[in-house]
Amino acid sequence: MLVGIHFESERLITKPLSTADTGSLFQIYSDSEAMKYRGSGSMNVMEDAHTMILDQFVIRNQISKLRLGIRVKSTNQLIGTLLLTWDDNFISTCEIGFSFGKSYWNKGFGMETLEMMEKKLHATKNITQINAWCIKDNLASVKIFEKAGFSKMEQSEYPNSYLFNK
Repeated sequence: MLVGIHFESERLITKPLSTADTGSLFQIYSDSEAMKYRGSGSMNVMEDAHTMILDQFVIRNQISKLRLGIRVKSTNQLIGTLLLTWDDNFISTCEIGFSFGKSYWNKGFGMETLEMMEKKLHATKNITQINAWCIKDNLASVKIFEKAGFSKMEQSEYPNSYLFNK
């Protein structure tokens, strides 16, 4: 359903990941301080980055996951990734997530990414509900979702995280 989608804003663009991104992905995802806010933790070996590239589109049990690279348009620099997850049984709902390298924090890229995804998902893919998980200690991301009008949903599946919905 969402395969082939890309997102674009004033400063950012998404593209599929390639083997040329292996080093940049490892640099971003091996930073344990930056990745403490990511549910699956940091990468330990370069092979982890290679696996992320190979698994950027996966379908298991009617659940599809698509990961795209987030790049600065003017330089094509990979600064993070976004993940879209959807269940074929609930085609109007999409779960989103994004991660950035620490050197790209506090530059407005999180809000810009959220806005460009939300706008395109609603406009072109008939998505009426967007969900996002956020570790409670990730105050910057909590602020982004709240500022964008997402609501915190009650949940007990992941007690250290918030589930946001819009």
